[in-house]
Amino acid sequence: MLSIYKLWRIFISTILISLAIVFLNLPLVAQKTQTYGATLLNAGFNCLDDEEFPLALEILTQAVEVSKLDSDRATEVDAIFYLAQAKFWLAQYESANEDLYMLMNEFPKELKRTDSMSILRLISQNHYYMGNYDLAHELALERLQATEASNDSFDIAKSYQVLSEIECRQKNYDLALKHVQISKRMFEQLGKKDELSYNLDLMGDIFHNTQRYEEALAYKIASCEVIDTTGSLYNNAYCNHTIALTLSKMGRLEEAIPLFQLALKSWLVAEMPEETALTRACLGEAIAWSGQCKKGLSMVNEALLETEKLSLGPLRRDILEKLFQLNKHCGQIDEAFIYLEKYIAVNDSLNNQNTKVRIASLNNSYELQKKNSELELLKKTERVKAYYIIFLSIVVLLLIGLAGFSYILLKKQRNYSLQLDHKSKLIARQLEDIHRTNEKLQLANKELEQFAYIASHDLKAPLRTIGNYSSLINRRYGALLDENGVTFLLFITEAAKHMNALLEDIFSYSNIVNRKAEMVEVNMQERLDLALKFLNEGIESKQAVVLYDKLPSVIGNPSQLYQLVQNLLDNALKFIPKDRKPELKIKLAEAGEFYKISVTDNGIGIPIEKQDDVFTIFKRLHTKEEFRGTGIGLSICKKIVEGHGGKIWAESDGKRGTSFHFTLRRSINNDDFETREDNVYISE
Repeated sequence: MLSIYKLWRIFISTILISLAIVFLNLPLVAQKTQTYGATLLNAGFNCLDDEEFPLALEILTQAVEVSKLDSDRATEVDAIFYLAQAKFWLAQYESANEDLYMLMNEFPKELKRTDSMSILRLISQNHYYMGNYDLAHELALERLQATEASNDSFDIAKSYQVLSEIECRQKNYDLALKHVQISKRMFEQLGKKDELSYNLDLMGDIFHNTQRYEEALAYKIASCEVIDTTGSLYNNAYCNHTIALTLSKMGRLEEAIPLFQLALKSWLVAEMPEETALTRACLGEAIAWSGQCKKGLSMVNEALLETEKLSLGPLRRDILEKLFQLNKHCGQIDEAFIYLEKYIAVNDSLNNQNTKVRIASLNNSYELQKKNSELELLKKTERVKAYYIIFLSIVVLLLIGLAGFSYILLKKQRNYSLQLDHKSKLIARQLEDIHRTNEKLQLANKELEQFAYIASHDLKAPLRTIGNYSSLINRRYGALLDENGVTFLLFITEAAKHMNALLEDIFSYSNIVNRKAEMVEVNMQERLDLALKFLNEGIESKQAVVLYDKLPSVIGNPSQLYQLVQNLLDNALKFIPKDRKPELKIKLAEAGEFYKISVTDNGIGIPIEKQDDVFTIFKRLHTKEEFRGTGIGLSICKKIVEGHGGKIWAESDGKRGTSFHFTLRRSINNDDFETREDNVYISE
């Protein structure tokens, strides 16, 4: 045996070494240190946070280049994303989207799911400000579906906010208001003041565009009150601009113009060209409507030149529309039509550009899907290679193990043969013991049948003698006995009757257990009618009401099924208080290959915890002084039903009424049997 243990140890050692070669052959990971690219990234992010967007653009551009030279892909991904944000704030929307699409195409491994959703949101916003509203809306919906699957409350609220902003631009104001209200409620729960302020301002824009200017002004003022405007040039300028815009629409130009002027100064200091051009155009419009047409038109034209320099197509289109309206208002009809022609040309150009952008977006999506497919294929190939190496290692291990175990099995085969012979002899002895036990059981059953016969015949004769002589003594000498003597004599008579009933029930129970009943087709309605006639005296004396469905034919033993129905009906009548009128219901229902018959009473009920005990032989829940009986009747019912292949059970709330249900196999001659309305039994 020593050689076997040595071989086993060699086998285990080989397994461990092979597993170490397969699974632990991993490259060492060098400890990361912060690179120069990461330093530039942090500096650029801080500039973004401080709203120094031109400086952030310059620093983040350097961070991208440095991290690319250092092959630091993680830093490069973050630098490109924040660079796209800086371009967004500087109105370089097309360039920002180029960076973002490149990020998704070339760095799919480095991007997490949350990064992809943030990129998708920024792409959607860029398309929105470029005037590509339909594409922006599709992307915003796609992002909303992705964020709802992630259960991230902030991302979901932000997605609804972006979606509402786009729908407002599409003039779908009802849907925009619904979505911004959802976003507002979620940001209120999250306690995000900046986002809540943005939602209030967006609601103000919706009311502004639907000409509900009083409500719009209230929401815009509330938006500015939520956030602190003193420490942020951007917030201060935006609040002045948006409030002035609504005041201008309300005709309160003397209040709007100073606010526009303050906003313009802030935009110039913050170096935000798109916002500067927009506020300058709105200020010129307000001045022109106040009666200073020349000065106002000059400012709007200056804003138009700024949009041409910055290639801000959608804003240029809006300013051309303003110039058309203002020239028409100031009586310069020829100039108005010139600007109208320019407006139409720019609008057509933007529509064509939107089509090109949409095609480019589809191409980008296709390229992204293609790269993802290639990446998945590469991963699968690598996994297949790894599985192949593991498979070969396992095969080698199995071969080594097979050789070792073959030796062990050959060594132990002889012992197994000896053990098998021993077990065969042991099983033979056990079978012989079982055969002898069966013979003893058969002998015991015969003795039990003889006992049942003696109990029903030989013991009943003395009991009848005791009962008869007790009755004779009572008739002849009852007048001579005192009260105690009469009571004692009554006890003897009642005890003899109870013993006689007990012997009858024991005999019935023994017959059901030990004798195989002949099974034929039995009409259950006839069994029920016979049982009701037998119990007619008890039914009439208690004025009981018996309702029953017409019962079908089943497969069973006629006498046993009669005894079953009689016992259940007698039991139902027995346990009803004297002050309550008995009501019995016999109901029929189909249960597959069986019929379910239910006997329901309005008696005292059975406690829930004792509903299984009622079928135990000699188990009584009440004394015989309270209710008559031997404690065998329901046990007989259970044996009859189980002998017919069915089930029996009791249901009660423990307070009032009990239902006994039992199932019997259906007869083949009443497949089309239908239950009928309740029939009423009338006592004779």
